[in-house]
Amino acid sequence: MSGAETSLVDVQASSVISIIDATLDYYLHMKDKKDLPEAFHSVARVLSTVRDILGAFREQINRPPGIGIAKSQSAIITFDNEAIWLREMFHIVARSGEEPCAEYLKAALTVSKGVPVESMMKKILEGVQLLVDDHLVDMASDKQTKALAKALEEISTIPPSIPEDIYSQNGNHNSRCIFNAVGGTNYYNFGGGNHVILGKNAYFGDEIFKNKR
Repeated sequence: MSGAETSLVDVQASSVISIIDATLDYYLHMKDKKDLPEAFHSVARVLSTVRDILGAFREQINRPPGIGIAKSQSAIITFDNEAIWLREMFHIVARSGEEPCAEYLKAALTVSKGVPVESMMKKILEGVQLLVDDHLVDMASDKQTKALAKALEEISTIPPSIPEDIYSQNGNHNSRCIFNAVGGTNYYNFGGGNHVILGKNAYFGDEIFKNKR
């Protein structure tokens, strides 16, 4: 890897580490919020693993030539956009009031085009796994690689925080932090407690009632 390539990749890795630090700081201000989606807790648990491995990656690529040299000629961190979106999502929810779910759904629509936080985190973890496989054979500790595998497993198995069709027409859902999507004459309220959607079905909290119109 040339000096210019090393410098570029080092800047990328350092930038993502800074983004992760900011995201975790936002989490400290939101972790006790009522009705915070479980996905935020899961993401926060594995972010430190990503940060540690990226730190080891930076250490390796900055070694003198011939010592711990990377297998490939260049390394491109492909998940920096997801890291930025994740930070922004945590920031928005952290500064929200008593309805973090409501702010999350609105933020997902504007920031990530409906992509939930767990999907962003999975993309980041998969990118880090590629770096581990190709560049961190010597520098990543056994503990770190095991933690990465565990993190991928955890993120892959948590329930979705946003259903795939939540923003599509006629998408009706009823679960924690999931609300009905707009479709035709139906409306939804991004809020906690009881909420009503007019149309074929009306939802009140955890119960569903048929609209008699």
